[in-house]
Amino acid sequence: MGKTSSRTMLFEKKICREKLYPICWDLILSFVKDLSHGRERIFQELTGETQGLDAPAFLSAMQEESVALGNLIEERKGKGTKTVFRLEEFCEALYRMSLSFSVEELEKLDAVLKELSNAVAEDFKPAVVFLVHRFRYFEGFRPLIDALLQRGDVEVSVMPIPYYEKSWDGSILEEHYEGEIFAKEYAITDYRKFDFGAALPDAIVLSTPYDDYNPVWSVDPFFYSENMQRFTNRLMYIPWFITDEIDPQNPEDGKAFYQMNSYVTMPLVFRADLTIVQSEEMRKAYLAKIRLYLQDSPECKECEQEEILDLLAKKISGAGSCLYKGEERSGTEAVLEKFLTFLFE
Repeated sequence: MGKTSSRTMLFEKKICREKLYPICWDLILSFVKDLSHGRERIFQELTGETQGLDAPAFLSAMQEESVALGNLIEERKGKGTKTVFRLEEFCEALYRMSLSFSVEELEKLDAVLKELSNAVAEDFKPAVVFLVHRFRYFEGFRPLIDALLQRGDVEVSVMPIPYYEKSWDGSILEEHYEGEIFAKEYAITDYRKFDFGAALPDAIVLSTPYDDYNPVWSVDPFFYSENMQRFTNRLMYIPWFITDEIDPQNPEDGKAFYQMNSYVTMPLVFRADLTIVQSEEMRKAYLAKIRLYLQDSPECKECEQEEILDLLAKKISGAGSCLYKGEERSGTEAVLEKFLTFLFE
């Protein structure tokens, strides 16, 4: 399929997908939340707020799920984790409660559940993979990565990936890999040894939106957004560049608004679960450009246009850019805050 016809199909790219449940921080966190909800259901039954709970069956189901999760954790991380130890204690507390369904036993269950939450926080951290290709484009990521490494509550992987120059006909001319340059300043993850299917990172962050749409160069196709979204629940896009602010309604910005075709109506902008652009004004410009693109796509009905725009309006944030040095409201602090909110929500 040629580039012109493929561009008209951007809106059909999979911008919604089923959530993954890897054996990692994301799943453990969801499970602990489910246990808390189960605890609340037990409390409501004990206090008379609700009635009709089959307590033995309910407690048994919670126990079976806890055992299953503990087994999965041991398969992935081996024996000896604090989380599995606390899960075993939790199962014992559930058993005691099945013998004496009382507020007193619920209080004991609460204490174990709190210890389980603490153990999860110690054993598991959200894993974030930053895909980088050229060191000269790294400044848009560097302050964010440094801030995350300093916090210590996120497992950060800096992964240099290969990129290629293209000929006029789109064929590959030359491969480049700048891993050695990145390795001078950061501990890097070797893309050749990393199993995305096994790791299923909690977030994957990219700085280029093009996939195969850039006529001059391309990252390795394995790292296109179409493929990366298979391996994470949080595919993120943070542009490596900033521009002057663009007002779609201002005739003086007409040329700049037109040039947004080269970086806004691109696959990753449509696929990313979160895109962080430099300002709220730029966010509005992105959405205005996308609206025009959809209106110019005869295959996209008006009702679909509004649905896509509503979805992308939620996914595109104007939090700021790490390239704004020393500007708290729109610089690294603002980007970090949005990043962490999205990661931990």
